[in-house]
Amino acid sequence: MTGTCSLYAVVVLSLTTGSFSQDVSTCSTWVQDLDSENNLDTSVTLWEKNDCPLIDCALRCNQDPSCLSYFYSPTLQICIGTQSYKRGLPSSKTIDQGWQYYTKQQYCDGDYVYELSLGLCYKLHVEGKNFNDAMTACEAEGAKMMALRNQNELIYIKTVISREMNADNDVYIGIRAIGVNRDWKLFNGQNGTYLPWSSEEPNNLNGDQSCVILCNTKYCDDPCSRIIPFFCQRFIK
Repeated sequence: MTGTCSLYAVVVLSLTTGSFSQDVSTCSTWVQDLDSENNLDTSVTLWEKNDCPLIDCALRCNQDPSCLSYFYSPTLQICIGTQSYKRGLPSSKTIDQGWQYYTKQQYCDGDYVYELSLGLCYKLHVEGKNFNDAMTACEAEGAKMMALRNQNELIYIKTVISREMNADNDVYIGIRAIGVNRDWKLFNGQNGTYLPWSSEEPNNLNGDQSCVILCNTKYCDDPCSRIIPFFCQRFIK
């Protein structure tokens, strides 16, 4: 991915510079000393983090009000936050080695809505689709099907459902069972960590319930063939 990109502001858990909740990151410890071989202008760098998935890199930058952009290496799994919007911060050699650049200049665009209280950029698709078609529709918009991270997100999404549709409407959540062990996986292959199951769920009724829906205020497993509304969330465009 090249060029200046827009960062999707993920849930803001802290607005204190340098603070970070370990509940939402699998990255290793943040360090202040940058590797000189990255050829970065240390006058505008804020932090470097190793073993960091891209989504956690976005989270870290979004939490830090001093972070205006970040560089990410998918090969090295390194994330570097900066207090600059200048894409030319690393050397051309660094960019040629596969480094990607993202900026916080724009949170949402098109018909996606930004909710300031959560840092949540979302779109509700009222016209229902089955799970696979819903995933495809989100991806066509440069987004992913929404996978809630905590109760605050769930409560907010329920208010959107009540306002835009009916309070009792079921919607897809971007989590599904994978493999014989039925591991509940997110769109990126990671295990789902926030799984507020309803009583006696998941039950895989009739052996045909591999997708997660938000049923009232809890999760239920349900057939992936159901035609129901869904949310997309945009991380990076």
